[in-house]
Amino acid sequence: MSELILTCVGSCRNMRVLGACLDIASDQEHVAASADVAVLATTAVQRCARLALQGEHKEAYKMYLAYQQLLAGCSQCDTQQEEFQAFQQESSMLLHHLGLIAHSKTSRAHVSDRALQEIQKMKRMHVTKFLSGARKRNAVTARSQVNQQMVQQYYQYTFTS
Repeated sequence: MSELILTCVGSCRNMRVLGACLDIASDQEHVAASADVAVLATTAVQRCARLALQGEHKEAYKMYLAYQQLLAGCSQCDTQQEEFQAFQQESSMLLHHLGLIAHSKTSRAHVSDRALQEIQKMKRMHVTKFLSGARKRNAVTARSQVNQQMVQQYYQYTFTS
């Protein structure tokens, strides 16, 4: 992060550049072990799809590959590896379509309807698609408990006239 300070004294103009680089963590292994792969995967897919919809197909393809490499490095425990596999499986068609469009020989690549449909689907992708089995089960259990509470509230309500 840098800060520019512009000063003017008399007829002299001065510019000072202040820069600092701060570590966010001292232990990279700890950061990788505590990374939420499902959230990173959702961010990756949504950002790549947004870039592709703007017509930046090569940048979207490169960004996808960079995120894939980042997620592969972060996947250390069983839960993270399971979420990384879900990321690869759910977004494989996005990678396929982005690769075809990015490597086309023409300057303005034609985007097929199926590719556009896949990109639109990935833009709206939810984090639950990438959760591991245990985390997804917890999310479903919490949702069903809320639904049960709503049903109980509905049937306990007495109508008065």
